[in-house]
Formats: sequence, structure tokens, C-alpha cells
Amino acid sequence: MRLLPYIVTAVLLGAGIRSIPAQSQEVAVRDGNILLSDPGGGQRQLTSFGRDGEPRLSPDKKWVVFVRRGSGSQISDPMGNAVDPNEIRVMGADGQHARTLVRSEGCNRGEECLPNLTRPQFAEDGNGIFFEAKCAVVTSCIYRLDLRTGVRKELGGGSFLHVIHDGTQHGNLLVIKHKYFMCGGSYDWWWVLKPNGAEVGAIGPAGGEPSEDTMQSVIRDCP
Repeated sequence: MRLLPYIVTAVLLGAGIRSIPAQSQEVAVRDGNILLSDPGGGQRQLTSFGRDGEPRLSPDKKWVVFVRRGSGSQISDPMGNAVDPNEIRVMGADGQHARTLVRSEGCNRGEECLPNLTRPQFAEDGNGIFFEAKCAVVTSCIYRLDLRTGVRKELGGGSFLHVIHDGTQHGNLLVIKHKYFMCGGSYDWWWVLKPNGAEVGAIGPAGGEPSEDTMQSVIRDCP
């Protein structure tokens, strides 16, 4: 658990979150910019840097979290490859109150390795952000950032993160975990996790890179 000074500004989101109307319905990306659609079918461009992607709306539709590709020097990933830096940002659905929440960190600083930030998603209660970062050769790690305190916590290994917002498992996380057999070898299975990272249970084998439809199917089939 670590308190990041530059994340503390995210606490200001709590003051503004009640003042922004829940007008947006969907988010999309075009030419590296974030677009929001409204109930009337209109579309509005929120960013204009051409380096943004992976947008997700908060449960109350008032905030957007997304990934922005950095423009600085490359950093090292767990395999020793040089990769572009990036960051996770959040802004209101009105295009205001933009903040950087997490910046990627290379694996050559002797500290926490946090390259390739991806899949940011709001917690069910809207008070936190879950995301992935590449933390090892064979897997990513899942993290939770508390928007009220700025504290970031690693929840353990996992990839293809999906926050479940419907059904009996709503509020929990769906991930693929890379595990090892007792007598040698490894396997990749879908797992449901609690928001604190505790395992609820395994669902079944994961084959290849899952699509959004595949993840939704796994969620629907989960009791």
C-alpha cells in the first residue's frame, strides 16, 4: 500500500461529483480522442491530444476514466523491453476536473514496477479505480486506487480485468489468473475476486485473448 502525492488531488473529485449531471450514456474513441454520447444521440469530443484510449464511465455516468499514452522517454517492462510511458486519467462527463491518477513506472528504479497501465474501471461504489499493470513476465497485476484517500493497493496477479456491474456477482472482479500445478506446469483460468482481491472461486479455463462478448458470457454463466 502506498500513498502517491500526485494522486491526492483526486480527492477533490468527491466535491464535484454531485454537481455534474448524469448526461452521458456511452464512451468511445476516435483518432485517439475520447467521445461521449448523450441520450439524444449527440456526440461530444472530450479530449484532443490524440493519445487517449480505453475509456470507461463511472456507475453514475458522471465521470470518465481512461488511459493516455505518454510522450516522454521510454521505460523498462519486466521483460527488459523498452515501452512507452502512459498514465490513467479521469475527467467529468462535462469535460472538466481532469486529473492524472496514476503514472507508469519502469522496472529499473528499484521500486514498484508499474509499466503498461491498462483496463482502468470504476469500482461499483464509484469510490475507487481498478486497473492492471505489467508486473511479471507471465502476468499482470491488479491494483485498486482509492479516490477518497489516494492510496493504491496491489491485489495480486491477474489479467483481462473486468469489473462486474450486473448479476449476483456485481461489485466483484473477473480476471484470468496464471497459476501453477503442484507437480509442474501452469494453467490460466477465469476467477472471480472480491474487490479486496480475495478469491471467490474459479470459473473455468481461459483460451486465448478474450473478447468483450466472451467476458460477458462468463459473467452470465456465473451463479
